[in-house]
Amino acid sequence: MKRMKSQILTLLLFLVVIFSTNYADAQILDFCEGVDDFGNPIGSSSVFNVGADGGYLFFLVRLQEPLGCDHVNYLLYDVDYNGNEDYNTTIEQVDIGPNWRFFWRKVTFYKAGTYKVYVEDCYGYVLTSSTIKIKTK
Repeated sequence: MKRMKSQILTLLLFLVVIFSTNYADAQILDFCEGVDDFGNPIGSSSVFNVGADGGYLFFLVRLQEPLGCDHVNYLLYDVDYNGNEDYNTTIEQVDIGPNWRFFWRKVTFYKAGTYKVYVEDCYGYVLTSSTIKIKTK
């Protein structure tokens, strides 16, 4: 009986780890060159080169569950060499439906640097975040 309890506890722990890992990966922010009709990134990367006069890329957000909001905010922070974040700007996206599981925004960068992007829902909760590096040609 003791061995059976141990096996059950091991199985439960395994399931908790699996489900928590899937939940953590459920909300994704991709940086990409485009988005296909099914919400998949085209040319996904964490490093992009832009010209001296700027260049654009897409912020693609993919969710496990419907958003439940009609807008989101992208909060951009400059990241220095020590990893410190300094608020840069907020970009609002209002053309979203509450049942959407993916959406994207075309964003233009003019300055090289490392940026941390947080995606907040309409209630101010952070859905996901990611870091991107912009280089100039």
